[in-house]
Amino acid sequence: MIVGTCISPSATFNLFAHRDGRGVLAGCSCQSSSGRYACEHSYLFVQYILGELSDSTSNLAGTVESGKFTSGNQDMSIFTYDNSLQILSMLERIS
Repeated sequence: MIVGTCISPSATFNLFAHRDGRGVLAGCSCQSSSGRYACEHSYLFVQYILGELSDSTSNLAGTVESGKFTSGNQDMSIFTYDNSLQILSMLERIS
């Protein structure tokens, strides 16, 4: 599983992409996805990952090539939509 953060002018979202026997699963913490469904952010995240893996000089490609992964179980609750994230993001723009 690869996790990341999408930072846009209006919000910040947690993203994941995971490949298993069913194919590539991806989602994020936006209201549309809530960690269960595909959304624009997760689509763009998967496209970004593919680009990084295609570039042998990228950090992600180097990590994959060397097998230096972080082990453990990902807390999937961080991908559930949380209205407070939207409120915090709005407050950050104000300050």
